[in-house]
Amino acid sequence: MINTSDTRGDLVNALCGIVVSSSSGVTVTGNTVGNTQCGIALYSASNNTITKNQIFASRVNDGIYICGNGNVVQSNRISGSDDAAIHLDNTIAACSGLGNNNTVTLNTINEACAGVLLPPGTTGNSITPNTFNSVKTITSSGLCTF
Repeated sequence: MINTSDTRGDLVNALCGIVVSSSSGVTVTGNTVGNTQCGIALYSASNNTITKNQIFASRVNDGIYICGNGNVVQSNRISGSDDAAIHLDNTIAACSGLGNNNTVTLNTINEACAGVLLPPGTTGNSITPNTFNSVKTITSSGLCTF
């Protein structure tokens, strides 16, 4: 687990289990990540694959955080996310123009404030089919409220 001070003002790089930054063609598969603030994060990373991971107890932030385009998030099991199970972000300065054309399918999401967080301005994302259980909001365009 990466455990460093936040240097970007967004907590993504602060306490994440796995972080892929400024890369493409990376596959993150078959991991178990839990008890973090963010399970797996792609930060300014496009055309990567996150598949067949188990992510649990993502406190404060998201199970899977995507700041990038053209990524595949598939067949993951995500449970206990305080914010979104999967967040496709374009809201912070470093993610401007990102969060687009991602494929989010065949994931099982249990107990999350939002299943998939899609801020306004994200486009071309495929987010079905997924399975949702005990999720406050299946898809949301804004931050979760508790």
